[in-house]
Amino acid sequence: MQPATDAELMHRVRGRDQDALVELHARYASLVFSVAWRVLDEQGICEEVTQDVFMRLWHRPEQYDPAKGRLSTWLMNVARNLAIDRARQRQSHNPRTGLFFLDENPDLTEALLASDGLDAERQMLWSVVAQLSDEQRTALELAYFHGLTPLEIASVVQAPLATVKSRLQRGMQKLRDLWLSEKT
Repeated sequence: MQPATDAELMHRVRGRDQDALVELHARYASLVFSVAWRVLDEQGICEEVTQDVFMRLWHRPEQYDPAKGRLSTWLMNVARNLAIDRARQRQSHNPRTGLFFLDENPDLTEALLASDGLDAERQMLWSVVAQLSDEQRTALELAYFHGLTPLEIASVVQAPLATVKSRLQRGMQKLRDLWLSEKT
């Protein structure tokens, strides 16, 4: 028997089927947790964020629109946003870079790559990110995983604001270009 698709499970969640939510949790909880971990680096809070993501899915399943993308992508975005909110609540704007850079923590990278589901896309994403310059990758990670503003990033990396904005813009463009070239 084939496992249920995400679309089938979401249909059941909309119908208030708790077993479908449990199945989605089993499928994606480690992915959601890993996104929260990259922002927060604190197990207890990451577990809370993971729980909050699935509670949001349960209470407001209509927020996920399959026409806009895959469920896993939506879950990762919700996890990232909730984790950033938690980080801001803690007012912790002193990122510990050693946990967030691929070059400095290969064990974390391997753990993320080895986790169930989406392995091919995850590996492709990491290979694309690895092609960015160190400055671009740092700026993007601080912005997207730590939720820092360009002004805050400029302070952390000790670079002019215009330089940081340029790194963010060029980094995102390069990511798009590399991603599209890898997908074709």
